[in-house]
Amino acid sequence: MSGALIPQLVLPAALFTIMLGLGLTLSMAQFIEVFRRPRGLLLGLFLQIALLPLLGWLVIGLFGLTAPIALGLIILTLSPGGATSNIITLLARGDTALSVSLTAVSSLLTPFTLPLLAAFFLSQLMPDMPAAQFPVITVMAKLLVMSVLPVLLGMWFASRFPASAAVLRHWVGRAALLFMAVAVGLIVTVNLERLPGLLIESGPAVVCLILLAAGVSLMLSRQFGLDDRQCWTLVVEVGIQNAATAIFVTAVVLQRADMAATALVYGILMNLPALLLILYRRRLGQKEIA
Repeated sequence: MSGALIPQLVLPAALFTIMLGLGLTLSMAQFIEVFRRPRGLLLGLFLQIALLPLLGWLVIGLFGLTAPIALGLIILTLSPGGATSNIITLLARGDTALSVSLTAVSSLLTPFTLPLLAAFFLSQLMPDMPAAQFPVITVMAKLLVMSVLPVLLGMWFASRFPASAAVLRHWVGRAALLFMAVAVGLIVTVNLERLPGLLIESGPAVVCLILLAAGVSLMLSRQFGLDDRQCWTLVVEVGIQNAATAIFVTAVVLQRADMAATALVYGILMNLPALLLILYRRRLGQKEIA
């Protein structure tokens, strides 16, 4: 299997399957419940769509990242929250309904926000490549097909055939994990010689972005009066982005493996802060019970 198969088959299949699995877990009742108390949802969307890219821009300036690494990081900040964030929220005793709703809504908005904002940042990072040359319509169309369509399809199937959807969720989750593992393996293979250098160049910036996003999210959530579970949910949702979407845009649409490597490094390094948060929240919960 060659690296050429990444844009042709594996990555699109991985993203489609991941988003289909998300759709199978959603129902209109979940959205209605969250929309009854929209403060957490609206603040979360603001943090993800508006503030996170600005934090990414700040990190780029602080670390002096090269243009490809920087643009890969920006596209990552423009990606929605992923299904992983829902699992982390559950394990960290957060507000799972809010987490799932944020992931779903941001996934539906991303096909429109990501291409437009990425074109703007591209014009700033690569002045010799004007924003007009960024394939905005192509990115929109492919993200609609690869992210919005499977979510809607999964929701429709779950509403019509709930028993079958419950069984299908199990297999779709396994298939998504398999596809993503293969995709990551291929990207690692393509960038194997460069990976140590990429970890050194982008690793500190990625960790800084995660910690900065988590800290700002926690501070603003508390200032806006969200309860404890909602505050930590926004920490996870803003700090853990969908690396699969970022890899799809950079490796498949833009055909830039060097940009995709940033999302790959992020996908590896984000697990440590997530694990520490889960351990902290669960230990705190045990102390409260005691």
